[in-house]
Amino acid sequence: MTRIIEVAKFLVKPGHEEALVREHGPALEAVRRAFPGLLRVRLVHMGGSEWADVAEWSDDESADAAKEGAMRIPEFAAWTRHIADDLSLDHGEVKSLVEGDHATAYSHAAK
Repeated sequence: MTRIIEVAKFLVKPGHEEALVREHGPALEAVRRAFPGLLRVRLVHMGGSEWADVAEWSDDESADAAKEGAMRIPEFAAWTRHIADDLSLDHGEVKSLVEGDHATAYSHAAK
């Protein structure tokens, strides 16, 4: 089983924080309907005007497809009006997961 974590860091326009949070769920649900490989997304306030979306994808292909096509989804495109500047977009493959009292190693060999 492969899992991909995507971390998108960005700056939010002053005064847009409440709308960013309020519209996040509907916008990302629309992305998930269009790209079923999206398993979950967390919106994280890093401090100040810096925020991050931390997404879990079922595979690289799904994450790449959404990267290319998400702006064609009206709800997502509208949500991005709250973003002042994109800082970074990184993908990585999950190798180990600890959740509750359960730990899973996905691969013992590094790529």
